[in-house]
Amino acid sequence: LGGALIARYFSAYEKDPFLACFLVAAPYDDLDWDNLKGFFDESTMKASSCKKMGKVYILASDDDPHVPVEHCKKFEELFDGKVFVEKNMEHLWQPQYDRLRELILEFA
Repeated sequence: LGGALIARYFSAYEKDPFLACFLVAAPYDDLDWDNLKGFFDESTMKASSCKKMGKVYILASDDDPHVPVEHCKKFEELFDGKVFVEKNMEHLWQPQYDRLRELILEFA
């Protein structure tokens, strides 16, 4: 649920901008799950500023059983981010994910 959480966070964030933000297997909406209905508020997500987020990277898998890969496009449009779609990695909850590590190390 990081996409919605980060948008809520940045909508009220007032300090120096971050260098980068990474959304990994992040749903854009409630996925029609009743227990998530009030959590996603598109107006709050739009209130988030890309300038506060730095570079935005959106990572997903083409066969994620929980979050359809189409959610990447919505985040890409909203945050002007760069999308990486992995092949056959399901929900990207592996203990080691090399692409994410490499992207993070670009800022080290």
